[in-house]
Amino acid sequence: CTFGEKAIAADAAGADAVIVYNNTTGALNGTLGGLEPNSAPAMGITQAEGQSLLAAMANGPVTMTMVLDKTLEERQTFNVLAETETGRDDNVVMLGAHLDGVHDGAGINDNGSGSADILETAVQLGKVNKLNNKVRFAWWGAEELGLLGSDHYVADLQANDPEALDDIATYLNFDMIASPNYIIGVYDADESTYEAPVEVPAGSAETEDVFTDFFDGTGQPWVDTEFSGRSD
Repeated sequence: CTFGEKAIAADAAGADAVIVYNNTTGALNGTLGGLEPNSAPAMGITQAEGQSLLAAMANGPVTMTMVLDKTLEERQTFNVLAETETGRDDNVVMLGAHLDGVHDGAGINDNGSGSADILETAVQLGKVNKLNNKVRFAWWGAEELGLLGSDHYVADLQANDPEALDDIATYLNFDMIASPNYIIGVYDADESTYEAPVEVPAGSAETEDVFTDFFDGTGQPWVDTEFSGRSD
């Protein structure tokens, strides 16, 4: 479950609040996603604080007082979208990457790398006179706060132009692709190696074949990675 889903489930079970403690050392930096009226108030603490709290609770009821130094404010964010002028508009190939990064990170890998990669792809495709399919590029806002930009895009199409969703043949997501400790991995859409924990969208296995056939044709070793439905 996501942190947001945990908080919603806790509210449904009658909890007044939720304290999530980390499953490893260090601070817990989970996000709750978008605004959810059916969510219990939630916060995160370290693994050590959580274990200390559980040990105290083992001896009976525990009363806690927490002082939170938090600010809640409303801000605007945005998506940037562009597409090629040529190609079939009923069989769109879509590429996306999120523009934002976590507060404590430099953002160069997550996700300056994905954003820069699809920008360079757009620059190169702009030099091509004719394409079989339109290619649409999306730079998403507020991914780190809960996929807000990409969720808004899909929800807007569902509400106002549902046929446009059917025109998207495949979506390729580019997130953190500049790690020096990399693998050449392809999402295992046909589940030949890993059983997917999410429903695999139609067309994903065919998209996988495009990548693996290309890598095989160039002699590039690759491995399957679990089709997890992560990120946008």
